Amino acid sequence: FTSGSLANNDQVTVIMTSNASCTTTLTATSNVITTTASSVTPSVSINASSTSICAGSSITFTATPTNGGTTPTYQWQVNGVNAGTNSATFTSGSLSNNDQITVIMTSNASCAATSTATSNVITITASSVTPSVSINASSTSICAGSSITFTATPTNGGTTPTYQWQVNGVNVPGQVSSTFTSTSLSTGDIVTAIMTSNNSCTSPPAATSNGVTVSVTAPVPGIRYKAVTATPNIPLQLQARALGNNYSYQWIPPVGLNFSNIKDPVFDYDKQTEYLIRISSGIGCITVDTLLVNIVNTPSVFVPNAWTPNGDGHNDYLFPLTINVTQLKYFRVFNRWGQKVFETNIIGNGWDGNFNGKPQPIDVYVWTVEAVSSGGFIYKTSGRAVLLR
Repeated sequence: FTSGSLANNDQVTVIMTSNASCTTTLTATSNVITTTASSVTPSVSINASSTSICAGSSITFTATPTNGGTTPTYQWQVNGVNAGTNSATFTSGSLSNNDQITVIMTSNASCAATSTATSNVITITASSVTPSVSINASSTSICAGSSITFTATPTNGGTTPTYQWQVNGVNVPGQVSSTFTSTSLSTGDIVTAIMTSNNSCTSPPAATSNGVTVSVTAPVPGIRYKAVTATPNIPLQLQARALGNNYSYQWIPPVGLNFSNIKDPVFDYDKQTEYLIRISSGIGCITVDTLLVNIVNTPSVFVPNAWTPNGDGHNDYLFPLTINVTQLKYFRVFNRWGQKVFETNIIGNGWDGNFNGKPQPIDVYVWTVEAVSSGGFIYKTSGRAVLLR
């Protein structure tokens, strides 16, 4: 008796009818056999080497069967579409964000209640980042030969980004760090940096920075000024040349000057001095000029050869102009008849052309002067001046 439809705990017996002539009874019932019938349910689970990857990275999935029999078969699927091969593993480098991976296993177990089983779903997180880099400079306007430093700031550069600095699109040999310093740039040069990220999720891996344009100014050559002559301890204003706006000045040495850090200091000293004038621009260009101040100890007196006492505020007085004179003993004026019409011993005082309250006529007048220099030297001189009205 053969059956393929027995259920669990079914009891099977047989009744035999004998044809033997000597039997006491014709039939006999056999022993009872109770059947035990069982089935198994196949299943499959999958896991991944990673569920979060960089876009384009490879990921491997592995199937683990239960009740799969001796040689189960597999059908991998991506978003419900068949993929891969009949294998317990599936590897792909083309998955996208939110792709869903499953596998259908077909069991060859003899007691399987159903032949196929579908796995759990694994959802993929795939991401990518875009690298960038910006650069800035310690200054964009410099003096020729001055140093300038550029610094790169990366975004999504990874742990150890690499750099290649360029000037006008040409690689600068050996300049591969995050900073670049140069003293040989020219005006109009454009500096950039190419950063290569080692972040595994970057796409693309390299990025080019913004360009920084450099302005380079040549320093103004220094010159030697024409020497000036000063009287000991008599204030004299010195003058440095003006090179433009935002320049600073430093006179070296500072001796004999009211201020050593201005363009036009006042000299008040009794010794010959040669000054170096250090002129610095706002971007660091330095020009060094030279000025020699000579000292004259010999007194000198100058009296104009004409004056016009007409009350217009110009040239109204006849008086001596003195150099290196500390004392005026007298300044006297005489008319053509030898009569003294004016006298003073005060430096800066002069004759207004009046005598005894009356304007004097147009004529030639004789003057004489006696003065004392700072060194005690007595200086005398005389001359003529024309009164004009």
